Amino acid sequence: MLDRPRPHHYELAHRALPSLMGPNPEHVIETLRSDSALAFLEHIGGVVCERLERAGAIPPPNCFAGLAVHQVEAAGLPVVLVRMPPALAPAEAIFVALFVTAEGEGRVHTLELSVNVMTGDPTTMACEWRDGTHMNHGQGPEGSVEAYRAWLDGFLSDRVPD
Repeated sequence: MLDRPRPHHYELAHRALPSLMGPNPEHVIETLRSDSALAFLEHIGGVVCERLERAGAIPPPNCFAGLAVHQVEAAGLPVVLVRMPPALAPAEAIFVALFVTAEGEGRVHTLELSVNVMTGDPTTMACEWRDGTHMNHGQGPEGSVEAYRAWLDGFLSDRVPD
């Protein structure tokens, strides 16, 4: 495991994707649910790499190889799960979950690689970006699509009014 997150990986998951969910999150979700989702993500990844290169950080070749998009449902909401390339350092995202609430609010949750402070073993952390603030929701599930979907379903169901 690396000591710190790789800039390209961190920037895509924690800056670029959350920034897309601003004034028109429905359009972003529509794009990510379309056949052009991977091309869209690769374009965003390319923008991230260009910005990092201008700042003097040279991303490795094919740094976003392995990106994938999964369509799931959690708490009755359609959710787009972006599987990131393998996480190698704490705070690197395994998944970025993007969805729009019933009230039309764009939301971004992340499942991140972490380290158990008691044992030093790798674990996951369930987090969220909201209004530019990173919130930690505690230990997350294993890094599979179904485990994270189930975690989101439980977490969001507890917070959605009846």
